[in-house]
Amino acid sequence: GNVNISPSPGKRISHQGISIRLFGEFKNESMCKVHRFMEKTQNLVPPGMLVDYVQAKFEFEDLDFPTGTYYGSIMSVIYGVEVV
Repeated sequence: GNVNISPSPGKRISHQGISIRLFGEFKNESMCKVHRFMEKTQNLVPPGMLVDYVQAKFEFEDLDFPTGTYYGSIMSVIYGVEVV
């Protein structure tokens, strides 16, 4: 996949590094996180100053999902990707 990040024109953003995280969570009937049971992280951009548009490529290899996505009346299992 690709992650595209761009600061507002004329802005500089200091950061401690940019990563992408693949996760699996159990959520309750209100879709509030109950437990994060899986997490894989890849560093995309080292710490520094973000001045211009950045496009970073990523790929998660050798994934072993312990269960499939499931939406139940009391508990759900979901997977997601977040940029941190």
